[in-house]
Amino acid sequence: MKSKLADITQESVSTQSRSVFESLKTFSPYLNAERVSIFLSMPSGEVQTDAIRYWAKTALLRSGQPHAVQLYGLALSEQFVSPESGGPVPVGQYDKNLHGLVLGDGEIKTSSDSPDTSALHRR
Repeated sequence: MKSKLADITQESVSTQSRSVFESLKTFSPYLNAERVSIFLSMPSGEVQTDAIRYWAKTALLRSGQPHAVQLYGLALSEQFVSPESGGPVPVGQYDKNLHGLVLGDGEIKTSSDSPDTSALHRR
């Protein structure tokens, strides 16, 4: 799989990503859904979701429901730093606070699970 993904050109990724985005903009189940999950994409080798996320967020802002946008990350359980550990959370200049993390074991940690929300950062 890794070698197949490595052979995908950026042009192909861009073309397919645009096609997915254009299809979603008119897909009735997506437009009429009460709740939609949009996954963050990796930098290469898969459909880029940036345009989809931006479009969904601006649509919610226009509708007066900006609070409905919540950002969750996916992480291995070993990547979660609990507030009790006292360990620092590495944060880069482009990182954003998350509303929660979905851990590798299926557990969902939300920022309300702990008063210290600095542990919920996207890396």
